[in-house]
Amino acid sequence: MVTFVSIATNIYFNYWKEMVESFCKLYSLDEEVRFVCFTDRLDNFASSHPNVDIELNQVKAMVWPEATLKRYHYILEHITKPQKDVSHVAHIDADMRFHNPNALIREIKNSKGITFVMHPSYAKGHNGPFASKTWRKNLLVRLLNRGFGEWEMRRSSKAYVPIWRRKQYVCGGFWFGEGRDLERMCRQLANHVDQDSEKGLVARWHDESHLNWAFANMPQTSLLGPEFCSDLSSEVDRLSQSEVILEAVSKVERTR
Repeated sequence: MVTFVSIATNIYFNYWKEMVESFCKLYSLDEEVRFVCFTDRLDNFASSHPNVDIELNQVKAMVWPEATLKRYHYILEHITKPQKDVSHVAHIDADMRFHNPNALIREIKNSKGITFVMHPSYAKGHNGPFASKTWRKNLLVRLLNRGFGEWEMRRSSKAYVPIWRRKQYVCGGFWFGEGRDLERMCRQLANHVDQDSEKGLVARWHDESHLNWAFANMPQTSLLGPEFCSDLSSEVDRLSQSEVILEAVSKVERTR
């Protein structure tokens, strides 16, 4: 079984339901799939989608950036529940849209360890920072940050990545792995978030900053291209519609 875990409170629960709908319309494999959502809104959505396993877990309504910072805690809560099939678990943002769920499920099932995805704005070798008129701006960002990406710059934060480790910036919207490996990573990152919080710190890009610390420091990880978390609305992302596996849809498009 492949399990997708999301945190979707307030209006993000509507985004999450649209994301599940996009999966159901295109998925045709026999592999069992479960969608787990931590939300403050419970309804009968699961009963209208009998072809996938849907689990809703009630949590309090959270404001930004609490919901995104708590994702490692909630994923850890799910993975450590007894009698749960957690062979392959993926975190997926609520505001995503599936373009090729069959290819995605195959990739997850064949994976080992933990797999990250290149951030579409900073994807080396995939028409990333130099693919558009924004390349000068991205070059300036690299010179200032000493590495492409929105790295945490404060040494006092547990999300800080030293300059020599800033090789590839990954996106926080989608990542996956084998359950026990993911449990170890989420436990460590949840602890890092808590330690920052005790010092009154919030990492520069919240959960994504902590995830990039993990990618920079963890051995034996895998890396996929930006087609697994594409932003087709961005001028930096030059992938065609047919290449995209999973799309991060802009909030503007979602709320029109």
